[in-house]
Amino acid sequence: MADPLTLSVRAFLESSAFDIAEAATAAELELRSGEVVLTQLHDRASHTVRDVVRAPAVVLARWLAGNWWRLRWEPLRGTQPDADWLLSHELGGAGGGVLWPAVRFASDGAHILVSSRACSPGAGLRYLTVASFSVSGLRFERAIDDFIDQVMRRLSDRGVDDPPLRVLWGDVLAERRDPEAALLRRREAQLGLDPDQVDPADVIALFEQGAWLGAGACEEALVDVGFHGAAARLEQLRRLSVDAAARLPLDLGAFASTQAAWRSAPAAGDAPWARAAQLAARVRADLGLGDGPISTPRLGALLCADLSDPPAPAAPIAVAFGSGERWGFLPRKTRPTSLRFDLARALGDALDRPEGDRALPLTAASTSRQRFQRAFAQELLCPVEVAAARVSEADDVGEAIEDLAADFEVSSWVVRTALVNHGHLDRGALPAAP
Repeated sequence: MADPLTLSVRAFLESSAFDIAEAATAAELELRSGEVVLTQLHDRASHTVRDVVRAPAVVLARWLAGNWWRLRWEPLRGTQPDADWLLSHELGGAGGGVLWPAVRFASDGAHILVSSRACSPGAGLRYLTVASFSVSGLRFERAIDDFIDQVMRRLSDRGVDDPPLRVLWGDVLAERRDPEAALLRRREAQLGLDPDQVDPADVIALFEQGAWLGAGACEEALVDVGFHGAAARLEQLRRLSVDAAARLPLDLGAFASTQAAWRSAPAAGDAPWARAAQLAARVRADLGLGDGPISTPRLGALLCADLSDPPAPAAPIAVAFGSGERWGFLPRKTRPTSLRFDLARALGDALDRPEGDRALPLTAASTSRQRFQRAFAQELLCPVEVAAARVSEADDVGEAIEDLAADFEVSSWVVRTALVNHGHLDRGALPAAP
């Protein structure tokens, strides 16, 4: 079981800060997961290394309470987040004149992806920890709850009231207890909005307009573009859904028994990449595919699709429309390796999708569903243990990866990513995404 995330006050300190709440909560703060200490720093002035950042705990508590919904539910879109996203997801956004570590939180829905990088924010301090890991959403919630409760108790013990924190946190707790309010706040956050940043009726209307896609598919499609792109995305999908000429027909009848078994006895564990690998292995076993390459003709035969002349890309995302075993796939790219990978993503999504979804959006967002798709496609098309065995025996790793990619008809980036993510290669071996 993964280590929980803990955010705690190691010790309270004396302070002469002008703000009485900040003075009352001056503290040594530690953020860690198991042996990974995200607040570890080198203090050049004292020539010491310590595991804590010295700061008013109430400053961090206010930031966590004010951004709770976005921290819990908003994913990273693309690879270059904008300033607004960073202010709500990177610890430096807490401000307060504190030199915070470069720690970032991004939700995939089920998990919070936590990452930190070494940095020198000033005053002779250098944060040392480079790490990337995930914790369950529930464990993240518990860590934040425990920390804010600790800060609130400290304020109470000192006879200090901090209205900003009291009101913010009271609102969050009340909304979490109200199913309707919690759903609205979750959807605002998924769209990149602060609570009540726009008229709640506008948020509700967007999801009602996309209800024909299915609840899960609508969420995936809108999370990818955020609030300001949501209306255009829904219109685009509506138009594509009736464009039969742009579709590549798929028949997933060959996978019916696999899907039935998968739904009746889902994989153990909740990590999307682990579940995806188990489903990919089951597909290979059920169809007698072994662990070797799946040629393009063989993939086409399994999907009952002609991959020799796919339709031209019709949208900036790949998407399939349909239900049951019959789907119409609209590609994002027609380069052979990209088409194969996206088709494998769509297959994994079709087998695992929520009941009622009539669309399979393949987006660039880092949601749990999109991560599942990508992990399934990688493992189906090029099983990581096969790749690792080949690379471990090679004199030239780069050449072995290129050969693997050619043999399995995937991009070398897919091979490298799989090997890095499973610990077979150092992260420095991973180039920028194509």
